[in-house]
Amino acid sequence: MKATAKAKATATAKATATDTWRLRGTLRIAITCLPLLGGCTKTKRGGEPPTPSPTPTLTASPSASPLPSLAAVVDAGPADPRVAAACRSTHWGKAPAAKVTPFAIDGERDKGCPTHLDEKAQALLGVTVDFGELAGFSLDGDCTTFHQASQPDACAYDAEISYPGEGRPALDHGQSVLAPVRSGTRWRRGRTPRVEQLSPAQRAQQANHWLAVARAEHASVASFARASLELMAVAAPPGLLAACARAMVDEVRHAELTFALASAYAGQPLDPGPMPALTPRGGGLVAVARDTFIEGCVAETSAVLRAQRALAVAEDPAVRAVLTRIVRDETRHAELAWQTVAWCIAEGGAEVVEAVRAAAREHEARNGTGSSKLRFEGPEHEHAHEHPWRDVIAPSLELLGV
Repeated sequence: MKATAKAKATATAKATATDTWRLRGTLRIAITCLPLLGGCTKTKRGGEPPTPSPTPTLTASPSASPLPSLAAVVDAGPADPRVAAACRSTHWGKAPAAKVTPFAIDGERDKGCPTHLDEKAQALLGVTVDFGELAGFSLDGDCTTFHQASQPDACAYDAEISYPGEGRPALDHGQSVLAPVRSGTRWRRGRTPRVEQLSPAQRAQQANHWLAVARAEHASVASFARASLELMAVAAPPGLLAACARAMVDEVRHAELTFALASAYAGQPLDPGPMPALTPRGGGLVAVARDTFIEGCVAETSAVLRAQRALAVAEDPAVRAVLTRIVRDETRHAELAWQTVAWCIAEGGAEVVEAVRAAAREHEARNGTGSSKLRFEGPEHEHAHEHPWRDVIAPSLELLGV
């Protein structure tokens, strides 16, 4: 049994690295060629980026690092400059072993440090989260080694952040807006999952999970509706507007699919209630770029990786069908977000670059995303930690010259 679990964990870890590498490559093409603006036609054989057309496009900044090999993503260690740069930051949390030990949730230790901390260590480590749920902290071995070279008792931790859904969040002054839940059968699509062999506790767990996902997907419809109006207010090109409209339809489908799963597991019909109206925000190109970066580039890039991990271990055919569609669509939504920011920078120049840079710094400082991991449950995810900021978001920012 242990051998089987270890083999499954190894396979999941490899899938993690492959998916991360592919997503970074996909976003690289989206940013450098702007296909929604007519800047790309087809991908060259061998996975090379297509040659941009004469349409004005954004090119990578001189400091942008090239797309790494798969081995570099899998084996990145303290010697990797990306890891070293992340470890020099203290946004995610670093403290002496003696101070973090009271927050340990088990007896496991590595490098003289507890390997897992309760979320109550948040104040000590100085981490705040305004999107997603802080579930605790896990020891970052690479960064602990890096810091112990100058501070022998240092322990560095990644914030384990659990995201409620796979869609673009509907934020109002930084707070997530969700519709209430009511009884109903309007939001239904897709196959019914197998529930007969699940215990009541397992069904309740699945129902709660998919209901949280469904509410987040439903809120994404409103988020994209508001984004469309904000794009029109800055004279965005038709390619971006059409993609935004398509994304809104995608999120309707996602909400139908996930409400259907939640209802099946719960054994009762569940529908979203009235969604609070979101008012378009002003601020021009600067505001559009900043808000799109947080709600689209950060949230949806992380959401793609999370959905990929869930798909890697899902066994129920109905669940796999839903996750397959979510991965496909959310990848396209992440591309849209990065292309929107790229267009804003091309139109607005240095002022927009500085706004996105400031938003990135603020988000790192508030959420510990400099090296934070997405959190996954189960032994099959033992080595499948994601570092969306370090491995995907930060390199994409470099391509934008941010």
